[in-house]
Parts: sequence; structure tokens; C-alpha cells
Amino acid sequence: MGLNGFFHFISQPPMGEEAAKFMMGLASSGYFFPFLKTFETISGALLLAGIYVPLALVILSRKKQIKKGKKEKNLRKLKIK
Repeated sequence: MGLNGFFHFISQPPMGEEAAKFMMGLASSGYFFPFLKTFETISGALLLAGIYVPLALVILSRKKQIKKGKKEKNLRKLKIK
């Protein structure tokens, strides 16, 4: 996912209206997405090179935990309704 932020070779699925507004807000800052994608790319390179592997795994796994938490929250909302 890291290099896709720079070269856009994988198309992104369509987003909902609220998600699109949020993403546009982050993109309007001008520095958030380049910083994020650089961080992801460096973490992946460290992992592949075998340098600072525990640090790279913590960085990459933290990102997955955040996404997982959002998915679980959305699932709870659907079950309530």
C-alpha cells in the first residue's frame, strides 16, 4: 500500500460521502498523506531488509489494529439497528 500512495497503480474502491469528506480534509493539509505513505514505505523496506524488524512490525501492526477497531465499531452499529 505504501508505494501506491505515490504511483497510484492500484485503484481505490469508492467511498461513502462522509468518508470522502474526511479524506478530503486530510488531503487538504498537503502533508499528511505524503508523510503517511513515506512512513509505510520505509517501514516495509526495513522489514524486507531485516533491519529493525520489531520496530517495523509494531508500526505496520498498529495500522492494522486501528483499521480493525473501526471495522468492529461499524459492525456493532449495524447490529444495533
